[in-house]
Amino acid sequence: MRIVESGLLAGIPVFGYFVGIEFAQDVNYLSVLRIYIASFFCALSVFSIGEIHRGNFHLKISFIFIALSIFTTFTEVTSLFFLPAVIYANWCLYYFLRRRLYFADIVLHFTGGMLQFFFGFWVATKRFEVDPYSFFMSLLPALAFTGGYITDLIQDIQEDKSIGQKNVAEKIGINFAMALSVLLFGLAYAIALLSIEKFKILVLINMILHVKVFSVFYKKKNFVFYRNFYRLSFIIIGIVWSVQKFL
Repeated sequence: MRIVESGLLAGIPVFGYFVGIEFAQDVNYLSVLRIYIASFFCALSVFSIGEIHRGNFHLKISFIFIALSIFTTFTEVTSLFFLPAVIYANWCLYYFLRRRLYFADIVLHFTGGMLQFFFGFWVATKRFEVDPYSFFMSLLPALAFTGGYITDLIQDIQEDKSIGQKNVAEKIGINFAMALSVLLFGLAYAIALLSIEKFKILVLINMILHVKVFSVFYKKKNFVFYRNFYRLSFIIIGIVWSVQKFL
Protein backbone atom coordinates (compact mmCIF):
# COMPACT_ATOMS: atom_id res chain seq x y z
CA MET A 1 0.00 0.00 0.00
CA ARG A 2 1.60 3.25 -1.18
CA ILE A 3 1.00 5.47 1.84
CA VAL A 4 3.66 8.10 1.09
CA GLU A 5 2.66 8.54 -2.58
CA SER A 6 -1.00 8.78 -1.56
CA GLY A 7 -0.16 11.43 1.00
CA LEU A 8 1.71 13.48 -1.61
CA LEU A 9 -1.03 13.11 -4.21
CA ALA A 10 -3.61 14.24 -1.67
CA GLY A 11 -1.86 17.60 -1.51
CA ILE A 12 -2.99 18.60 -5.01
CA PRO A 13 -6.66 19.17 -4.03
CA VAL A 14 -5.50 21.20 -1.02
CA PHE A 15 -3.60 23.46 -3.43
CA GLY A 16 -6.74 23.68 -5.56
CA TYR A 17 -8.74 24.66 -2.48
CA PHE A 18 -6.44 27.59 -1.68
CA VAL A 19 -6.54 28.72 -5.31
CA GLY A 20 -10.34 28.73 -5.10
CA ILE A 21 -10.54 30.65 -1.82
CA GLU A 22 -10.75 34.40 -2.38
CA PHE A 23 -10.06 35.79 1.12
CA ALA A 24 -8.03 34.48 4.05
CA GLN A 25 -11.00 34.72 6.40
CA ASP A 26 -12.89 32.29 4.14
CA VAL A 27 -10.42 29.47 4.78
CA ASN A 28 -12.03 26.64 6.71
CA TYR A 29 -9.26 24.40 8.00
CA LEU A 30 -11.73 21.64 8.83
CA SER A 31 -12.66 21.69 5.15
CA VAL A 32 -8.97 21.50 4.24
CA LEU A 33 -8.60 18.45 6.48
CA ARG A 34 -11.65 16.77 4.97
CA ILE A 35 -10.42 17.44 1.44
CA TYR A 36 -7.03 15.97 2.30
CA ILE A 37 -8.54 12.87 3.92
CA ALA A 38 -11.00 12.34 1.06
CA SER A 39 -8.20 12.70 -1.50
CA PHE A 40 -5.92 10.43 0.52
CA PHE A 41 -8.56 7.68 0.52
CA CYS A 42 -9.12 8.25 -3.18
CA ALA A 43 -5.39 7.91 -3.91
CA LEU A 44 -5.19 4.71 -1.86
CA SER A 45 -8.11 3.30 -3.83
CA VAL A 46 -6.38 4.16 -7.12
CA PHE A 47 -3.08 2.57 -6.13
CA SER A 48 -4.98 -0.51 -4.95
CA ILE A 49 -6.40 -0.94 -8.46
CA GLY A 50 -2.86 -1.38 -9.71
CA GLU A 51 -2.40 -4.31 -7.33
CA ILE A 52 -5.52 -6.32 -8.23
CA HIS A 53 -3.39 -8.75 -10.23
CA ARG A 54 -2.17 -9.91 -6.81
CA GLY A 55 -5.66 -11.00 -5.75
CA ASN A 56 -9.24 -9.93 -5.07
CA PHE A 57 -8.24 -8.52 -1.69
CA HIS A 58 -6.81 -5.43 -3.39
CA LEU A 59 -10.00 -4.95 -5.39
CA LYS A 60 -12.08 -5.06 -2.22
CA ILE A 61 -9.71 -2.64 -0.49
CA SER A 62 -9.96 -0.33 -3.49
CA PHE A 63 -13.78 -0.26 -3.23
CA ILE A 64 -13.61 0.39 0.52
CA PHE A 65 -11.21 3.32 0.08
CA ILE A 66 -13.21 4.96 -2.70
CA ALA A 67 -16.39 4.57 -0.63
CA LEU A 68 -14.65 6.31 2.29
CA SER A 69 -13.50 9.06 -0.05
CA ILE A 70 -17.02 9.62 -1.41
CA PHE A 71 -18.48 9.66 2.10
CA THR A 72 -15.89 12.17 3.35
CA THR A 73 -16.58 14.41 0.36
CA PHE A 74 -20.34 14.10 0.99
CA THR A 75 -19.87 15.38 4.56
CA GLU A 76 -18.11 18.47 3.17
CA VAL A 77 -20.12 19.39 0.06
CA THR A 78 -23.09 17.14 -0.54
CA SER A 79 -23.58 18.19 -4.16
CA LEU A 80 -19.99 17.28 -5.07
CA PHE A 81 -19.88 13.81 -3.51
CA PHE A 82 -19.33 12.24 -6.95
CA LEU A 83 -15.92 13.87 -7.54
CA PRO A 84 -13.84 11.01 -6.07
CA ALA A 85 -15.77 8.60 -8.29
CA VAL A 86 -14.86 10.66 -11.37
CA ILE A 87 -11.18 10.61 -10.38
CA TYR A 88 -11.43 6.88 -9.68
CA ALA A 89 -12.95 6.29 -13.14
CA ASN A 90 -10.10 8.23 -14.76
CA TRP A 91 -7.53 5.93 -13.15
CA CYS A 92 -9.50 2.78 -13.87
CA LEU A 93 -9.38 3.82 -17.53
CA TYR A 94 -5.64 4.44 -17.14
CA TYR A 95 -4.96 0.93 -15.87
CA PHE A 96 -7.14 -0.53 -18.63
CA LEU A 97 -5.61 1.41 -21.53
CA ARG A 98 -1.95 1.50 -20.54
CA ARG A 99 -1.50 -2.10 -21.69
CA ARG A 100 -3.28 -1.45 -24.98
CA LEU A 101 -2.48 2.05 -26.26
CA TYR A 102 0.65 4.16 -26.33
CA PHE A 103 0.28 7.69 -24.92
CA ALA A 104 -3.12 6.99 -23.33
CA ASP A 105 -1.41 6.78 -19.95
CA ILE A 106 0.24 10.18 -20.53
CA VAL A 107 -3.09 11.83 -21.35
CA LEU A 108 -4.84 10.22 -18.39
CA HIS A 109 -2.08 11.28 -16.01
CA PHE A 110 -2.55 14.82 -17.24
CA THR A 111 -6.33 14.71 -16.80
CA GLY A 112 -5.83 13.01 -13.43
CA GLY A 113 -3.70 15.92 -12.24
CA MET A 114 -6.34 18.40 -13.40
CA LEU A 115 -9.16 16.48 -11.72
CA GLN A 116 -7.24 16.36 -8.46
CA PHE A 117 -6.83 20.13 -8.61
CA PHE A 118 -10.50 20.75 -9.37
CA PHE A 119 -11.50 18.43 -6.53
CA GLY A 120 -10.22 21.02 -4.07
CA PHE A 121 -11.09 24.06 -6.21
CA TRP A 122 -14.75 23.10 -6.56
CA VAL A 123 -15.08 22.34 -2.87
CA ALA A 124 -13.72 25.84 -2.15
CA THR A 125 -15.98 27.63 -4.61
CA LYS A 126 -19.01 25.35 -4.11
CA ARG A 127 -19.54 25.62 -7.88
CA PHE A 128 -19.05 22.94 -10.50
CA GLU A 129 -17.53 25.36 -13.02
CA VAL A 130 -14.31 25.82 -14.99
CA ASP A 131 -13.22 29.36 -15.87
CA PRO A 132 -10.03 30.45 -17.72
CA TYR A 133 -8.19 31.18 -14.46
CA SER A 134 -8.96 27.85 -12.79
CA PHE A 135 -8.12 25.99 -16.00
CA PHE A 136 -4.78 27.82 -16.21
CA MET A 137 -3.95 27.04 -12.58
CA SER A 138 -4.94 23.37 -12.97
CA LEU A 139 -2.20 23.05 -15.58
CA LEU A 140 0.49 23.58 -12.91
CA PRO A 141 -0.08 20.30 -11.01
CA ALA A 142 -1.10 18.47 -14.19
CA LEU A 143 2.14 19.34 -15.99
CA ALA A 144 4.35 18.60 -12.98
CA PHE A 145 2.52 15.34 -12.30
CA THR A 146 2.88 14.18 -15.90
CA GLY A 147 6.52 15.24 -16.08
CA GLY A 148 7.22 13.08 -13.05
CA TYR A 149 5.31 10.17 -14.54
CA ILE A 150 7.45 10.22 -17.69
CA THR A 151 10.54 10.01 -15.48
CA ASP A 152 9.01 6.94 -13.83
CA LEU A 153 8.44 5.41 -17.27
CA ILE A 154 12.13 5.80 -18.09
CA GLN A 155 13.03 3.91 -14.93
CA ASP A 156 10.44 1.20 -15.63
CA ILE A 157 11.42 0.36 -19.23
CA GLN A 158 12.99 -3.02 -18.45
CA GLU A 159 10.29 -4.01 -15.97
CA ASP A 160 7.50 -3.07 -18.39
CA LYS A 161 9.20 -4.95 -21.18
CA SER A 162 9.34 -8.11 -19.05
CA ILE A 163 5.57 -8.05 -18.43
CA GLY A 164 4.52 -6.90 -21.90
CA GLN A 165 3.51 -3.43 -20.77
CA LYS A 166 3.52 -0.61 -23.31
CA ASN A 167 5.99 2.09 -22.34
CA VAL A 168 6.07 5.47 -24.08
CA ALA A 169 9.66 6.16 -22.98
CA GLU A 170 10.82 3.04 -24.81
CA LYS A 171 8.70 3.91 -27.84
CA ILE A 172 10.03 7.46 -28.30
CA GLY A 173 13.50 6.87 -26.86
CA ILE A 174 14.99 7.71 -23.47
CA ASN A 175 16.56 11.02 -24.52
CA PHE A 176 13.35 12.31 -26.11
CA ALA A 177 11.36 11.15 -23.08
CA MET A 178 13.74 13.03 -20.78
CA ALA A 179 13.40 16.14 -22.93
CA LEU A 180 9.61 15.86 -22.82
CA SER A 181 9.65 15.48 -19.05
CA VAL A 182 11.89 18.53 -18.64
CA LEU A 183 9.61 20.52 -20.98
CA LEU A 184 6.55 19.69 -18.88
CA PHE A 185 8.37 20.60 -15.67
CA GLY A 186 9.51 23.85 -17.28
CA LEU A 187 5.96 24.77 -18.28
CA ALA A 188 4.79 24.03 -14.73
CA TYR A 189 7.47 26.37 -13.34
CA ALA A 190 6.45 29.01 -15.89
CA ILE A 191 2.83 28.87 -14.72
CA ALA A 192 3.99 29.17 -11.12
CA LEU A 193 6.05 32.24 -12.02
CA LEU A 194 3.22 33.88 -13.93
CA SER A 195 0.59 33.23 -11.26
CA ILE A 196 2.48 33.86 -8.04
CA GLU A 197 2.51 37.47 -6.87
CA LYS A 198 5.10 37.32 -4.10
CA PHE A 199 8.29 35.30 -3.60
CA LYS A 200 8.90 34.72 -7.32
CA ILE A 201 12.56 34.38 -6.38
CA LEU A 202 11.80 31.08 -4.63
CA VAL A 203 10.30 29.68 -7.83
CA LEU A 204 13.35 30.85 -9.78
CA ILE A 205 15.67 29.21 -7.24
CA ASN A 206 13.74 25.95 -7.55
CA MET A 207 14.00 26.14 -11.34
CA ILE A 208 17.76 26.67 -11.23
CA LEU A 209 18.19 23.84 -8.74
CA HIS A 210 16.05 21.60 -10.92
CA VAL A 211 18.36 22.19 -13.87
CA LYS A 212 21.40 21.40 -11.71
CA VAL A 213 19.84 18.27 -10.23
CA PHE A 214 18.67 17.08 -13.65
CA SER A 215 22.17 17.41 -15.09
CA VAL A 216 23.43 15.09 -12.35
CA PHE A 217 20.49 12.72 -12.80
CA TYR A 218 21.05 12.60 -16.58
CA LYS A 219 24.61 11.38 -16.03
CA LYS A 220 24.13 9.05 -13.07
CA LYS A 221 20.46 8.01 -13.51
CA ASN A 222 19.78 8.41 -9.79
CA PHE A 223 16.00 8.16 -10.05
CA VAL A 224 15.27 8.15 -6.31
CA PHE A 225 17.16 11.37 -5.63
CA TYR A 226 15.72 13.12 -8.70
CA ARG A 227 12.16 12.03 -7.87
CA ASN A 228 12.48 13.21 -4.27
CA PHE A 229 13.83 16.54 -5.48
CA TYR A 230 11.09 17.44 -7.94
CA ARG A 231 8.39 16.30 -5.53
CA LEU A 232 9.85 18.51 -2.81
CA SER A 233 10.28 21.37 -5.28
CA PHE A 234 6.61 21.45 -6.26
CA ILE A 235 5.44 20.88 -2.68
CA ILE A 236 7.38 24.01 -1.74
CA ILE A 237 5.87 25.94 -4.65
CA GLY A 238 2.37 24.84 -3.71
CA ILE A 239 2.84 25.87 -0.08
CA VAL A 240 4.47 29.20 -0.95
CA TRP A 241 1.78 29.97 -3.53
CA SER A 242 -0.99 29.21 -1.03
CA VAL A 243 0.57 31.24 1.79
CA GLN A 244 1.57 34.29 -0.25
CA LYS A 245 -1.96 34.70 -1.59
CA PHE A 246 -3.14 35.94 1.79
CA LEU A 247 -0.12 38.07 2.76
